[in-house]
Parts: sequence; structure tokens; C-alpha cells
Amino acid sequence: MTYSGANSSYSDSDKEITELVNECVSHWDEYWADNVRSFKSSMKKNFEGPMSDSTKNNLKNDGIVPFECNTLEPYISRLLGDFSFSDMGVEVSASDTDPTSQIPSLMTAIFKQIFYKSDSDTVQNQLFRNVLGGGYGVIRARTEYVDELSFSTQPRIEHAPDPTLCGFDPTAVLVHKGDGDYCFEFVPYTKDYFEDKFNVDPTRISFPAIGNAGTEFAWRKNNGRDDVYYVCDFYCKKRKQAKIYRTPKGNLTAAQWNKLREASIGTGSPEVFVDIKTFPSRSTQFEKIYRYQVCGDKLLSESVTDLDKLPLVFFDGNSVTIQGKQKIRSLTHNVQQAQEVKDVLWSKATDLLMKQGESKLIIAEEAMPTSEASKLPWKNPQKSYSMYVYKAYKKEESGQIMPVPPPNILPPEPISQELLAAKSEADQLIQLGLGSFDAQQGNIGPQVVSGKAILAGAAQSNAAAKPYLINFSSCFRQVIDILVDLIPQCYKELAQFDVKDNTGVDGVVTLNGPTGLQANDLEPNKLNVYVSLNGSFEAQRANAMQQLTQLSTTNAGLAQLLSGQGLPLLLQNLDVVGKSELISMAEQQIQQSQNQPPQPNPAMMAAQAKIMQQQTNAQKAHNDFMIDQGNLNIRQQEANQDGYKIHGKVQTELANTNINAADTMHSASTAIEHHNLEVQKLYTPTPDAKIGLEESIMENNSGE
Repeated sequence: MTYSGANSSYSDSDKEITELVNECVSHWDEYWADNVRSFKSSMKKNFEGPMSDSTKNNLKNDGIVPFECNTLEPYISRLLGDFSFSDMGVEVSASDTDPTSQIPSLMTAIFKQIFYKSDSDTVQNQLFRNVLGGGYGVIRARTEYVDELSFSTQPRIEHAPDPTLCGFDPTAVLVHKGDGDYCFEFVPYTKDYFEDKFNVDPTRISFPAIGNAGTEFAWRKNNGRDDVYYVCDFYCKKRKQAKIYRTPKGNLTAAQWNKLREASIGTGSPEVFVDIKTFPSRSTQFEKIYRYQVCGDKLLSESVTDLDKLPLVFFDGNSVTIQGKQKIRSLTHNVQQAQEVKDVLWSKATDLLMKQGESKLIIAEEAMPTSEASKLPWKNPQKSYSMYVYKAYKKEESGQIMPVPPPNILPPEPISQELLAAKSEADQLIQLGLGSFDAQQGNIGPQVVSGKAILAGAAQSNAAAKPYLINFSSCFRQVIDILVDLIPQCYKELAQFDVKDNTGVDGVVTLNGPTGLQANDLEPNKLNVYVSLNGSFEAQRANAMQQLTQLSTTNAGLAQLLSGQGLPLLLQNLDVVGKSELISMAEQQIQQSQNQPPQPNPAMMAAQAKIMQQQTNAQKAHNDFMIDQGNLNIRQQEANQDGYKIHGKVQTELANTNINAADTMHSASTAIEHHNLEVQKLYTPTPDAKIGLEESIMENNSGE
């Protein structure tokens, strides 16, 4: 049988299924074998010791005791501790955007129940340990019965304890590998448990080889005492072509339309159902997840699951794709060799330091004493003896007695400063490779580094792990999508959930009752799901708390908000014992205050009184200004009136002066006229004289 990706078909033949499983496992092993070895090597170096066995043997051959000081594991543990203060927030809303809908509060309560039953805090911690320390992890989603006597099931999430025993479709592209066509997990069983669960004797099963030599997958292994048999829990997608129609009752298949029509007939007042082919249609594909349990060439079980997505979710750390192959990397991938070099240097420096107190002697062979008791102090120079005996003279062949050079103590070999400097540089290289800051800065005095600098360094250190958190959030979204698919299939019976509405008021929502919400109201296509990483790292929370506190001292409005509706948000940034209880009490206090008339706030009253006093002072100043302005206007009017009086007096005097001048001018004019008349009389001749003058003039003219 062949496997051809998205267009694959699966036969019900046991042989073809087992051949398919073996083929898929071998295909994954060939693609992923290097990553499995990298995962195991990184986990060993991060949590057991960074020094390889070959390096230890080389040191031992040189007479040096290997000395390991692992600084990688504390860094991962610190991030795990920071991450424990965060949780994945799930927000669900109905697609119809009805503000009065109870679906958001109901789904929140259901997810809270699922996470509690699944011990999600432990699951996330173990998963994140594998992601940081090894490079990847796996979570499985499944259903289980509520209890031993129940037929009802509930969704659960679990951490795969050994992700190297899990496999996926190598052609998957998405970060969580949910777009692949299959996934599997090898689950170990003892012989007795295997027989009880499957009613099959594993010794009668044939175990074909998987992949190449040295593969990590095997159907049977020996743990040193008993044989352990592995069952491949194999999940694959089966696709079915179908046609859907756009009907007044939604997008349905012909089978669903006929089912609704039959249900309507059973009510006694059947509706009119026209031929569904009259509605617009299109072709589509439906996927169902099939489960096969295989050991060797034996198909142990097969079933159709309630899942619409593959139940195993791959959590990528910060892998890269090189030449078409995915390469996983742990958080400490870039500094593991630096850590090993540092331990080698430290081992050599420690060996030299321990040998500083050892004495090395040079003694002539002729000076060695003869008796064993006298030789003992020379053979054990590190022990203290009260007497050392040696031969001071020797007899030559000629019989002459010659002195023997006395024993000399050699000075200890000095510790190379270059060796210590190289170790210090290795420490700095590790910090640089991790994107971390020196953790010892938290213990030094404030005169060297300020608290703000330490907080900034811690935030930068945590930021180096952000790519892992981004992938973690994306993969966790896939887990939530799987749970959303399972919820309407699991919660089919009458159930009640304690919820809180949008205002924080406690209430109860009934599911599958005579009225109200039903399981089909929780179908995935009727919901909008949002996943986010709530909370923040410890250093970032401390920084946020400091900023909010400083702002509240300068902004009365923010101080009032943080002491009221914003108090639970402020308390979430605390790191104290009983934080959850404190937040709960704050929420209850806010709820009680909403149901009671508002109590006067002394600080607010003082602020309001101060504002009113300022307003009163401003009004008084305004009134004084208006009074002064009025007085100024009155004085201006009085000044204007005085000016008018003076102007009138001046005008009167000017008029009188003009009158007097006119009288004077008239008198002068009259006198001039009288004078002119008198002059005229003197020079004007009488008529008789005028006649005589004319006759004289005429006589003169005639004589000429």
C-alpha cells in the first residue's frame, strides 16, 4: 500500500494498515533522526551536565578530576519560574455578536474546568521545560470519562513525557504541524499490561525493522530487567468528498437536510421542505480522524474519533529550516560548547589550585635510605613526619667517600593567568550568547548599578526567550481549536456552570436545559476564539508596577481608577503569597461598592474642596476686578464731565471775545467811513466851481 499525502486512501485491511504505519514511522525517523539526537544531547547538557563523556575521559587520562559547574540550567529554570506567573488567556465570543449572549461566560467556565482537571499549570511547565531545554515539545488532546460510572466524556490535555517518541507528517508546514496528514506516538507497555489491555501475547508478534540502523523507534526494548513493548498510537485523516447547499437553515448536506425534514415530520406540524437541489451548492471535503493502535505487524484496534483535527500538537521552540530540513534548537544551543570549554578550563584551574599545597622533591638516588621505614616519608611528601632520613655520603668504586646533594623542594607550578582570563571570557561569551544579563547584579550595591538598570537588564534577558513564547502561543491556539471542536461533542447532557457576566456578577448558566443554550450553540463555526499570553515576566511586572505607582501620584484620576475598577489589574502585577485571594477580595469589594451609594473619598473630597476654594478665590478676584473697573469708569466719566465744563467756559469766553472784537471792528469801520466822507467833502468842488473849472479848461484848449 502507498501513502500519497492529501489524496491518500486507507484500506481496512490489517496488513495494509500496519504496512502504512511502519512506512510513516520510518519516513519520519529518516527526516527527524538528527533532531532527536540533538534533543537528547541538549537535555543532557542542560540538566545533567554540559561535559561530554569523551571530554571527561580525556581529563581523567591527564590525571585531572572533571569539575562541572552548569550555568545553563539555572537560566532555563529562571525563565520557567517567570513563565509560571503567566497563563494562556482564552477569550470566546459568539459570531452573532449579541451583547446579552451567555456563550462567552459559559465557554470561559468550561475552559476553566478543563484546565483545572488537566492540571494545566504542570502541563505547561513540563512542556516549556522541553521546549527551552531540548528545542520542542508535544501536547496531546483527548477525551476521558467523567468517572468510572459515567457515560459522559470531558476534554483533557496532556504533556507527552518523551517528545522523541512522537512523530508527524514531514510535509507539514505550520508551526504546530496540524496541517499534516498523520501523527503518532509510541507508548511503552510492560508485557503483563500489554496482555491485559489488548488481550494479545506480545511474544507472538513479529516486529519488522523501522527505518535505518540506530533509529530511536523500536517495537521492543529491554530496560535492563524486562522487555518493554511499544504500541504506535497512530492518527490519520480520512477525507470524504461531499456537496453542501446554501439553505434557509444554514449550509447543509443533503443528508442533514433530510434529517431535519424527518425531525419536522415527527413534531406533528411538519414544515415545507423543498428539494435541496434547488439551492446553490458547491463541492467540499470533510475530514475525520481515524485512530489505529499497532505493534509490529499486529493491528490491535481501530476506531473513528470525535476529533476534527490531529490530537498531537507540536510545540516548536525556535527552529530553522536549512536545505529543506527543519533543525530544532534549544535555548542554550549557541553556548553549549562555551559551557563545556569553561568547565574544562575550570577543571584544569582547580587541579592546579589543589596542587599548590603539594610538595615535589628532587632527591638523588644514592641519597634514598635503605630501610622501608625511612623511605616512607619520601614516598608520601604530603604527610607530616617528624624526621626525614637520607644518605648524605656515598662510597665511590675507588673507595673514596663523596658527599651526596641534599634533597630539594620544587616550587609549586603557578596558575596561568591566561587560563583564568579564558575562563572569565567564557562566562561573558555565555551571557552574550544567551542574550542575558549578569545575574550577580542583583546582589551588588546601588552605587554600582541602579535598580532601574537591573530591571531593564532582566527585561532584556527575558526578551531573548520571546521567540519561544511566540511559537508557544501559536501552538497553544491549535490546542484550543481542538478543545473547541470537542466541547459540543462532550457536553451533551444537562449541566450547570458557575459563571461571571461582563460586569463581574456571579451567576449560573444551564446547558442543554429545556430552554436556553444547547450543545449545538457551541459549534466551532458559531464562535470566535482568541488566545493570548496573559501576565508578564517578573521584571516586566515590577517595572509596570513602578510606572503605575509613579503615575498615580501625579494623576488623581488614575489614582482613583487604580483604587477602584483597576485595582484587580494592579494586584495582578504583585508577587505575594495569596495573590489570587487578594484579587478575589478586590473584585468582591468593587461589586459591593457598585451595589451601594458611592462613599465619599477623603482624598477626592479634599481635592474637590481645594478646587472649590480655588474657584471661590478666582470668583472673588473677578468681582474685585469688576468693582475696580467700575470705579475707574466713574472716575473717567467725572473727568470727562470736568472737561466738558472747562470746554464750555472756554467757548463762552471765546464767544464774548469775538463779540467785543466785532463791536470794536464796527466802531472802527464807522469812524473810517466818517473820515472818508469828511475828506471827500474837502476835495470835492461845488457845482459853481466845477462849472468855472470846466470853462477855463475849454478856453485853454481853444487858444492852443
